[in-house]
Amino acid sequence: MLKIMIVDDERIIRKGLSSIILELGGEYRLCGEAANGCEALGQIEIEPPDIVITDIKMPRMDGIEFIKRLQEMHPAIKKVVLSGFDDFEYVRESMKNGAVEYLLKPVDEVQLMILLKKIKEDLKDEKQKRLDAIDHRNKLSGSLPSMRDQFLKELICERKHLLNDSLDDKLAYFGIEFHSGVFFLIRIRIDNANWLIEQSGIEEFKIKLTTIRLIAEESIEQHFPFISFQSNTELVFICCVPAQYMESVRHTVSSEIYNNLTQYSKIPFSMGVGRMAAGIAQLSDSYRDVKKIMGMDIYSVGPAISYIENAEETGVNNELPSDITRGYHRGLEDALEDMSKDRIRETIHDFSRRLYDIRPDLSQCVKAFSDGYMNLLIHNVQFYTAVQAVYGGSYSYIRALELFDTLDAISEYTIKIYSEIICQMEHLANTKDRRLVKQVRGFIEQRYHEDLTLNKVADDVSVNPNYLSVMFKSQTGESFVDYFTRIRIEKAKQLLKDIRLKTYEVGELVGYHDAAYFSKVFKKQVGVSPSEYRNLVK
Repeated sequence: MLKIMIVDDERIIRKGLSSIILELGGEYRLCGEAANGCEALGQIEIEPPDIVITDIKMPRMDGIEFIKRLQEMHPAIKKVVLSGFDDFEYVRESMKNGAVEYLLKPVDEVQLMILLKKIKEDLKDEKQKRLDAIDHRNKLSGSLPSMRDQFLKELICERKHLLNDSLDDKLAYFGIEFHSGVFFLIRIRIDNANWLIEQSGIEEFKIKLTTIRLIAEESIEQHFPFISFQSNTELVFICCVPAQYMESVRHTVSSEIYNNLTQYSKIPFSMGVGRMAAGIAQLSDSYRDVKKIMGMDIYSVGPAISYIENAEETGVNNELPSDITRGYHRGLEDALEDMSKDRIRETIHDFSRRLYDIRPDLSQCVKAFSDGYMNLLIHNVQFYTAVQAVYGGSYSYIRALELFDTLDAISEYTIKIYSEIICQMEHLANTKDRRLVKQVRGFIEQRYHEDLTLNKVADDVSVNPNYLSVMFKSQTGESFVDYFTRIRIEKAKQLLKDIRLKTYEVGELVGYHDAAYFSKVFKKQVGVSPSEYRNLVK
């Protein structure tokens, strides 16, 4: 609802306009009347209107002065001037001072309605523009830090903007000042960042990165000016130091950051420190050098710090001897054949120790572990079946390894995966064995009268006799022979209840064609002879 004030020294005009506004109702409300500018300004301080309709010629403070004062104090209020045909110069002057429209006396109701509707639309548009401007400023304010980080990432990490004529303007826009002196660069990376993001989500990772950034910045700002920015999953700090103190403070401050992060963040990280740089171009070179040496610290366990001057000492051998990978493959095959999680852990740890000695780069390590996995997936049906059962068809061990950047993390993840697969292989084997035993027991219960042997049954179910013997006893608690004999005797006990059958006939029916042997086996199993048993159950 728009609030309207009428300012005119003629009471009859005020009442006439008031009546029109009251008749309009709903969207408009009369919030005040005044006979001159002074009176109107006093009321406006109590309740500012949206629109003021004012006469030009009034006592004490005329319309020209009133509009001028109102524009200074309340520029957002819309000012409408009432005038006659002979007041054109006054109207023009009022327009200069902030009036937006004018109405000729006597005021026509339709003209007033049209004008108020137009002002209402104008106010609506202006309000939306203000909201849009506020929203834009909020977005710009919220995104400015990330825009600044993106600019510095492109400048330092990607060597963009270096030859751009507007570089100084962009630095000024983001409030970036490269102080006089020399610089050194520190790069901090959360170890296995991509894996952490995969497991915990990007928001949790951002919290960790922010924690590290705040601790590092607090450590640096006590000593000298710095610039910091985030580049993907890493942080970069550019420290400005007087040239004469560079070597003394570079190690001191880097160590302080390292110690504070180790003590307070409890987040695995790696840290690289570059050489002295004299400008932005050299800082970009320094970043590339630091990133390169940090690519060599895949063999670190826990927080690590690397200095560029030590890069020659941490050389990497890209060649991995084939006999070592073959030994790893054999070790995996043997451990899986035994379904031994202990042997899997031992095999992987031994392989990792060999990698530590040889120090191939990360891509070679990932390939070595991946080859071992693929070898099993292709040639070991039980392994393939277990993988499908545990992880499904969309799982990629190779893709998972590419999320890590330390050998220790790759090794522990691999041990976990193989251990879970072995558990599933054991489960599948037990399930298969139970089905096999059930099948063998069915053979015995249906063909107990035949001359069955372990070798014959093993041949029928297509398994090794020794394996069947061990597996059958582990599943039933009885040997094959004991179970076969017990089933025969149980059948004989049922048949002995039929007095029409001779005892030797019962023996023959259950597979014993020697009556004396049948009687001996029966007595051993039951405690009495077949004849005595028949008398007991009559």
